[in-house]
Amino acid sequence: MAALAFVLGAIQPIDPALSAEPQPFEGKWIVDIVCADAPDGARGYKWLFTAQVQDGALLGQYHQPGTVPSGTLSGKIQPDGDALLSMTGLTGNPNASVGQVDRGTPFHYTATAHFDGDHGTGKRNESRVCTLNFLKS
Repeated sequence: MAALAFVLGAIQPIDPALSAEPQPFEGKWIVDIVCADAPDGARGYKWLFTAQVQDGALLGQYHQPGTVPSGTLSGKIQPDGDALLSMTGLTGNPNASVGQVDRGTPFHYTATAHFDGDHGTGKRNESRVCTLNFLKS
């Protein structure tokens, strides 16, 4: 009977949560985005906020969604640390916005990033020069 119990136990599916390896970038991160002055005269700015990585997906929020200014940073971090992130939100001060658009104008851009251990760096892909820095907390 003990042999039968052993055989049955051996053919039962393994709980995926128990067999999955932990993702290397899981946890809370501090995000620092610094955008330089733009060629069109828009002034530079800096946003500092936190993000969470769960199951390899990064999600961070600068201010509450819908407030002015605000932004949601999201994307998937690959096991090798490479990531394509997306930032969507609402602009703030027109003097710091490309094209000097009105406050509350929706915006979107992507950023290419790389994570390594407890830190990461990235750069904005469109419109103006912005650097992204990540520090695991």
